[in-house]
Amino acid sequence: MRLLAALLTLATAVPCLAATAPEAFFLRVTSSNQQVNSKCVSAYHTGAGTADAVMFDCGPAPQKLFTFTNSTIQFTGYGEGISSYFLADSGVVSYNNWGFVVINGGDPSRSTPMTYNATSGFLQKRNGLGFIACRWAHDNMFQLFALGDPKATLPCSCTRVKLLKGCYNTDPGCNA
Repeated sequence: MRLLAALLTLATAVPCLAATAPEAFFLRVTSSNQQVNSKCVSAYHTGAGTADAVMFDCGPAPQKLFTFTNSTIQFTGYGEGISSYFLADSGVVSYNNWGFVVINGGDPSRSTPMTYNATSGFLQKRNGLGFIACRWAHDNMFQLFALGDPKATLPCSCTRVKLLKGCYNTDPGCNA
């Protein structure tokens, strides 16, 4: 009986470790091209559960609609409990040097694995390459594409960009 009482006391004394939610951020673009530098990335609706990644002015307080978990970027802007994936199709179609980036609703396991550090930003894990922004189809907005070849010749409407986690200067550990 004393053993049971001791075990119960010990069990109640150990704090429960709650799962922490992944840190949310906005996806910020940096580039030597001032037309896209300091823009934010978001989903441009193209159909039921599908969207292309496009750039827009961030404004003073952009929504933090992205998380980075298990080497994948997740978009939370579709609503509570709706899964999404960030797919960077680096050159399988649309030239062989670069391909589309979509932010679709659906199975997160379809996301392209990424690496991240504050200097180089997000890179595709499979090839170590980043992204480009091109004036494209959606109301002449800049659209995000994934590089598939580091020596790719880019159309004149495109520029190389870095994707970084955006934060507010009031966020702990923010160096934006």
